[in-house]
Amino acid sequence: MWEARQDRAVVSTVQAHTPHNTHFSCHSAVEHNGCMFVFGGYLYPKEKFDSTFAFDLEDRTWEPIQVSGTPPSARYAHTAVLYKKGAEKMDVHIHIIRGESSTSQRASTISDGSYMVVFGGLGNQRFNDVHFFDLDSMEWKLIEARGEIPCARSHHSAVVYGNRYMLVFGGLSDLGNRLNDLHIFDLETLTWTAPAIFGNCPPPCLSHKAVIYGHRMIVYGGYDGKNRNSDIYFLDLVNMRWISPLVKGLTPPERYAHTTNVLGNKMVVLGGNCRETLKLMTTVEIFDLDTLTWSQMAPTGNAPPFMNYHSSVEYQDRLFLFGGQRENYEVVILNLQNESLFKTPRVSEAHMVVQRNIEQALALMDVQQIDGTSISHNVHLLIETAFTHLRKISSELETNIVQLQKEKDKFEEEKIVMGVVSEWNRGKVKLNVGGIRFETSLETLVKSGTSMFSSMFSGRYKVDADPLDGSYFIDRDPTHFRYILNYLRDGSFPIPN
Repeated sequence: MWEARQDRAVVSTVQAHTPHNTHFSCHSAVEHNGCMFVFGGYLYPKEKFDSTFAFDLEDRTWEPIQVSGTPPSARYAHTAVLYKKGAEKMDVHIHIIRGESSTSQRASTISDGSYMVVFGGLGNQRFNDVHFFDLDSMEWKLIEARGEIPCARSHHSAVVYGNRYMLVFGGLSDLGNRLNDLHIFDLETLTWTAPAIFGNCPPPCLSHKAVIYGHRMIVYGGYDGKNRNSDIYFLDLVNMRWISPLVKGLTPPERYAHTTNVLGNKMVVLGGNCRETLKLMTTVEIFDLDTLTWSQMAPTGNAPPFMNYHSSVEYQDRLFLFGGQRENYEVVILNLQNESLFKTPRVSEAHMVVQRNIEQALALMDVQQIDGTSISHNVHLLIETAFTHLRKISSELETNIVQLQKEKDKFEEEKIVMGVVSEWNRGKVKLNVGGIRFETSLETLVKSGTSMFSSMFSGRYKVDADPLDGSYFIDRDPTHFRYILNYLRDGSFPIPN
């Protein structure tokens, strides 16, 4: 659901510490310890910024910060990623590279801590510099990078893989060329490398977006100078191979200048420059990264204006959107806490083995095409292993289906029994006649239309039952009451002894 957005009157009380109020776009943002840090940006029609801002995601207020060091020069269409030096690293598998190995480079001059890493962008020129912003001491530092430094660029994408490598893809060069190259910056050794990649890479594009999911980089959308793009590409980071997956579902409209965030196994796409001009963000595009299926969600609440060139960060199952080419600068909040769509299903080990073996087999095929090595036997073994596990998955599914059917049949039987009991219970009435309990049916009590009971249980009057046992009190002598019930039930009236 869309939550109530930041009130402009409240924002104005801290306006000296907030970004500018209209058309503030092409900036960058990262989340750290419940705070959104924003750097740079562009104010239509021509103003560029080198400011750093902070928004408290708990209190929903802009906070003043005092930075030290030398910040990057004013720029926009750059990238910023979060790097936690000294934190636990994911098991990464980047190993097919050309040039000097990053592991042989100098030790890092950056101390442990959390950093916003800014790369590239467009200001008075296009840049290819790297800056670290210490999110604890609020100090900027220009990095002396080495290795195969990429050309200056803007409107590119950047992601962090395994809390070790920053992957930069595509963008627009200083000569105005669209790019589709990949560069890897080792955040520990501060060294650039250019990987050798197999497969068919995405076409040159700008203003696309990339995310990391497992050992894959996913690239979506973009603009090639003439057309918007709606394609998805995977970069298999184990084998350094581009994959163009076959996706299912209704593909969203082509777009660029959007945002993408990963929640669980879903990639959430928000806004962007689409062919059709949209006024409100009434729908959100969702891509399932396991089933490769597109779907759409229509959040409740007041939809915000459709936006592009904005930023979005995730915090506690909420997406915080800021800026973009629109008439306001309020922070927009999309709450996904109660959305069942974002509950990640369990992936079986057999499924993971299948995926891993097929990817390795495809990578070996590419190697064979490049160097002519005869490796068909290895490929055959990998695919055979994959199909063995596929048969295992099929067997597991069949067993689960049988078990589920048994549980369903048992539930249906219990449901019938409970229905009969419930129907019987609904017709029973407990009476407390002069301290003696009787139980009869509602049908018996209302059979005679002129009786006191018929009037009492007609529904025209409020009659309260005893809260302890649910009985209704009748202030009468109970001695011969059972004969009255017999008469009401079947019209018989035996003479008592």
